[in-house]
Amino acid sequence: MASRPGILTEWPWKPLGSFKYVLLAPWIIHSSYSVLVKDKSERDISTFLIFPFLLWRMLHNQIWITLSRHRTAKGNTRIVDKGIEFDQVDRERNWDDQILFNGLLYYLAAYTLDGASRLPLWRTNGVVMTILLHAGPVEFLYYWLHRALHHHFLYSRYHSHHHSSIVTEPISSVIHPFAEHISYFLLFAIPKLTLVFTKTASLVAMMAYVTYIDFMNNMGHSNFEIVPKWLFHSFPPLKYLMYTPSFHSLHHTQFRTNYSLFMPFYDYIYGTMDKASDQLHESALKRGEETPDVVHLTHLTTPESIYYLRIGFAYLASKPYTSKWYLWLMWPVTAWSMILTWLYGRTFISEGNRFDKLKLQTWAIPKFNLQYLLQSQKVAINRMIEEAILDADRKGIKVVSLGLMNQGEDLNIYGGLYVNRHPKLKVKVVDGSSLAVAVVINSIPKGTTQVLLRGKLTKVAYAIAFTLHQQGIQVATMREDDYMRLKKSFTTSETDLIITKNCTQTIWLVGDGLTEDEQLKAPKGTLFIPYSQFPPRKYRTDCYYHYTPAMLAPHSIENVHSCEDWLPRRVMSAWRIAGIVHSLEGWNEHECGYTMHKIDKVWRSTLQHGFQPLSVAAKELEEHQICGAAFVAVVDNDDIDVQGELALDTTTSEVFQPHLRMEESGRVVLVAVEVAKVVVFGKTSVDVAITLEEENNSNSNSNRENDTANLMSLYNSGKRIGVGGSRSSRLSDTCLAQARLLGPTIFSHKGTVKTPATLTYLFTYHDHDYLGRLSRWTFKHITETDVRADSDDGYLGSDDDIDLKELAEIESWHRVNE
Repeated sequence: MASRPGILTEWPWKPLGSFKYVLLAPWIIHSSYSVLVKDKSERDISTFLIFPFLLWRMLHNQIWITLSRHRTAKGNTRIVDKGIEFDQVDRERNWDDQILFNGLLYYLAAYTLDGASRLPLWRTNGVVMTILLHAGPVEFLYYWLHRALHHHFLYSRYHSHHHSSIVTEPISSVIHPFAEHISYFLLFAIPKLTLVFTKTASLVAMMAYVTYIDFMNNMGHSNFEIVPKWLFHSFPPLKYLMYTPSFHSLHHTQFRTNYSLFMPFYDYIYGTMDKASDQLHESALKRGEETPDVVHLTHLTTPESIYYLRIGFAYLASKPYTSKWYLWLMWPVTAWSMILTWLYGRTFISEGNRFDKLKLQTWAIPKFNLQYLLQSQKVAINRMIEEAILDADRKGIKVVSLGLMNQGEDLNIYGGLYVNRHPKLKVKVVDGSSLAVAVVINSIPKGTTQVLLRGKLTKVAYAIAFTLHQQGIQVATMREDDYMRLKKSFTTSETDLIITKNCTQTIWLVGDGLTEDEQLKAPKGTLFIPYSQFPPRKYRTDCYYHYTPAMLAPHSIENVHSCEDWLPRRVMSAWRIAGIVHSLEGWNEHECGYTMHKIDKVWRSTLQHGFQPLSVAAKELEEHQICGAAFVAVVDNDDIDVQGELALDTTTSEVFQPHLRMEESGRVVLVAVEVAKVVVFGKTSVDVAITLEEENNSNSNSNRENDTANLMSLYNSGKRIGVGGSRSSRLSDTCLAQARLLGPTIFSHKGTVKTPATLTYLFTYHDHDYLGRLSRWTFKHITETDVRADSDDGYLGSDDDIDLKELAEIESWHRVNE
């Protein structure tokens, strides 16, 4: 959205959400009915073709999205290296609104304007007129409209929304406020209305012109150079009639140059052409394919998963994989892609990232889960994996990590097959098993004395059982064959490894093969922690399901705008992270076959590089969209203006749903927000999160005493409480002392010794100078450690990123000293 949104910013059908397409239904039904019912001489084919043409425009845009994402991941001819993030994907998800808008106006014109329907296929004079009108009035008027949009008044209210995307994708071209799209439609309507009014319109002229606009828009925002240098050398005038992606990229990075639509002619005339245009064009064309340091080798899972790849549907790729009913409408494309990969397929690059100086890529094997289970496909799959590893070795890549079923014991002995075949491999093959074990072990709640292990016994499962045995945690199994195989793997006593029939354990470590009947045996409230690559199917609503082994990626990993399979945003699987850590640490050995790294060593190294463990709370809150934060409230007979979902004013014991905007008036009092029992890092839970704020009136001392009393009242009622405060707070010693007795607390104001805490998600506004700066975060975001802090003083609640390693150390210190 623009920095100061003006009128007509939002699309009028935004409240309809995905149901916005029903606006086209009456027009589509009417035009289709007319073609089917009327005589051949009365049929209006041109109006009937409007809907297929809209579908073609969507397909055309998607082709460019896929092509651009693939090329930028490879790196050759890439223009800007800076990555894009999820906020840009979210901002640009409504790219189809302009197609819907155009479609409605096309139908309206066809039914109301004489000469806009029953169009012939071709008219030469209309095609020539379209070319001339575009090169003349359209390009000229667009140039000056664009310059006007860069004036502060219009830019801040409209055009800044488009320029929020410094690094563009093809579809960034149509991300504008509704008011801008109205002006663009009127501009591009000049040739089309002229043809209609002069009776020279044709299907080719109309549809080819719109396709040309889409093509040039997508190409110009694609962030890779596609226009060859020889084209301008062979035909020099073309340089003034056709822009390039690098030409328009400079407009998004420099802002005040290269305003032209598609023809740079006007930038040359009015002196606004960027002097670096030619140089950037040549340098981008010379850029070769990027050689990464680390490659993660994954594969497709289900036929629908192709749409969730980064090179698939951008919005779906930005969400964890879940089956969508509307993807069944794509079954012809899905079936065709599955047959194609079954008969022929090559490993392809699906994603590229950067972690400081480390270059990362994800390669995908075009095979599905079903194919990995077929004996007839194993030779072909092994050959593709082996070729990918050898290709990485030739390119000088340091590490290849094997994801999902690319490291099966039956398939390739956890990747050891390739190392045995090629003992001189320079690239290190990593199966990530040691980190997967570490993640599972550290997901088990502290104080657990017994767990149940159920599922296919793999290298990871054996290592988990052995590690738990060393820690004195009893491991139970449901099946005798599992018990015997585990017993053979290490020397143990009967009390460390047992067979159970009653399944009273509330911590289940589960792998592939867990059945519905087995899940139904679990007690209510059981926590299922997967150790397998794939999550178990959820049959219980009264139990908790942890993520598959994964961790939250540090913010220094750039260009992360797609989800890894079913994992949430910015979360990476342990197997993928293992390859990254292996390269960062410079370990010079393989981790595949039946070998493993030391689990503690891998875990410590992973944390040191900024990866953070996930809690079951993150998963539950993500699924249930529970919202909470620490709030301040303003009283003294003034309306309270606080943002949030549910707040408790402990001065009045009143629970309210704040919905207004914060205003700068009255005194600030203690307010608490009721939340679900939130488990933070899997270790600590609270019922109420509160913030203690300074009161700015003469009765502050008495009010502070009230705050202390209210705080103790909550504590005495059995509530588990987390406390926070702003930097301007000056709380009484009594209040501070009592708060520290409550357990995990954190104070972020001067003059107070910070109590080491696990509750790092309590936030307040920055200062009293402007109450509108109240920090408002959902626990969903907070558990992803999207934390803010004041860079000067280290206070929670301002605008700069906090060092999460410090918070992790605080949490660790507190656990040790509990």
